[in-house]
Amino acid sequence: MNVAKHGLDLVDGQARFDGRPAYIYQLSRHAEQRFVTVGLLTGEFVALVWTERGATTRLISLWRTRNGEKERIVRYSAEAVAAMIARGESRTDWKRVKAMSQEEVERLADEEDGPLPEGWESTIMIGLPPRKRDVHIRLDADVLDWFRAQGKGYQTRINAVLRAFVDARRRAKSGAL
Repeated sequence: MNVAKHGLDLVDGQARFDGRPAYIYQLSRHAEQRFVTVGLLTGEFVALVWTERGATTRLISLWRTRNGEKERIVRYSAEAVAAMIARGESRTDWKRVKAMSQEEVERLADEEDGPLPEGWESTIMIGLPPRKRDVHIRLDADVLDWFRAQGKGYQTRINAVLRAFVDARRRAKSGAL
């Protein structure tokens, strides 16, 4: 589906995790924690939407970047992706991708994930976000009940609240507020 819509194969998106510099920001519109990585892929700026599920990184969507910067989720391990690329199994149509107008890129990106949220650029980090750790934590029953009542992804939302608190404290300590 990604090839049909954007001309890019998710198999090629795995290359964005090779350690080269990239800009990463978090999407906040989904139940699960999702990130967008923006960087170069064979000379074209692309945006890759991805998430982590345990030890697995799931690539969700890949498109040529829009100015300023559903899905058919496919699961592959890094080893499987490397093997697919080595076998020449990428279906990315680079000629089509390079020929897309910026207007088409914007339209498809907005269709895919909506317009960029106000202030998205302040959430950019360079490098990958820290990996999650499994912990046991005691929470007030009513707080946990509230998060669970919000539906699937409640643990991700708890983490997002804690992340926002930590980030705010770090900004306050550094005098950025």
